[in-house]
Amino acid sequence: MMIWMLASALAQEPANAADPQDLRIAVDDSAEVNWTRGVLEVTRSAQGRGVAATRKAVEASARNNLGAQVQDAVRNVQIDPNSQVHDRLDDSELGGLLRSRAGRWAVGETRYYASGRIEVIAEVPLVDLLKPVSLAVSIARPEGVREPAITGVLIDARGTGVRPAWFPEVQTPAGQVLWDGALWDDQAVTGIPVVWVSDPAHLAAARVGDDPLIVQAERGDAGVIVLTAEDAVRFRTTLHDSDVLREAHTVVVVDP
Repeated sequence: MMIWMLASALAQEPANAADPQDLRIAVDDSAEVNWTRGVLEVTRSAQGRGVAATRKAVEASARNNLGAQVQDAVRNVQIDPNSQVHDRLDDSELGGLLRSRAGRWAVGETRYYASGRIEVIAEVPLVDLLKPVSLAVSIARPEGVREPAITGVLIDARGTGVRPAWFPEVQTPAGQVLWDGALWDDQAVTGIPVVWVSDPAHLAAARVGDDPLIVQAERGDAGVIVLTAEDAVRFRTTLHDSDVLREAHTVVVVDP
């Protein structure tokens, strides 16, 4: 029921009969971030040639140097409005940790084609890759945090130019930061600050719960979400001193 209500409230066009797809944004020619799942996906392929080409050999060829390809793609992941991973690699405290975590990838899927081509897709969970950064900006959970009636926050940023980042900034029209994406320190270990979708009917939008605050963005950029003046006031007053945002119950809807 909640998903249907969100889709109805935000619908701009008739709903597509197909299930909504995850939001994927390319970071280079062979890699993209699945911002709905919070995973970097890197694809490498190889083509079998001749009768002597076995599936095992072709798959091994596809995996060859995949680690180096992952390392290159990781550098382009958007952390916040002002930085990507490569901007943090010279940081004396975080650089080494990010480099070591960039090698923590696993094969998520292998695709076989009738032509003999094989694709191997490596996956890097951003919650693991960016954990040192998440912990560095996290906030200790205070006692007596207010628990509002709302169960989450859904921001409609379609048509505004907003593009995903791990830590987006939600701002007023005057540029005041209402939220910087940081989570409570206990949530920062495993939590995804924001789930990004291109359709509010996506099942991932369920993280906002049954009674979310729905607000509208008027413009934005990479990792910047500028709310309308009216909704900026609603956002500030409704969420003041509450723990909904830092509990990882936020979804942003953007253009695919």
